[in-house]
Amino acid sequence: SNNYGWPLITYGIDYSGATISPFKEMEGLEQPIKYWVPSIAPSGMTTYRGDKFPNWKGDIFISSMIPGELRRLKISKEGVEEEVLIDNLGRLRGVHNSPDGNLLIISDRSNAKIYKISPK
Repeated sequence: SNNYGWPLITYGIDYSGATISPFKEMEGLEQPIKYWVPSIAPSGMTTYRGDKFPNWKGDIFISSMIPGELRRLKISKEGVEEEVLIDNLGRLRGVHNSPDGNLLIISDRSNAKIYKISPK
């Protein structure tokens, strides 16, 4: 298995703002294929396996609390292509495949809701 180095190497900082490690790379440790600085506070992740969005099959979907977005990542040999799909529902707590092939996202507003993402 690969060693990604936590906490010896990291691009992040502690919640207090303190440095976790001064190193971002080190011999023998793998680099991430994607990271966010500042952090987007990822809260959920799923690989799309449905049939409603054929072009998204195998893509990774990440929900975030800061700034509250649903992101789609397409990973290939050339790198990572990223698209922000939703950015107006507040802090998102999770993203899931639904049995019918749609995506579900969960918000944590005071009136928390589950939203279904389906083709137009």
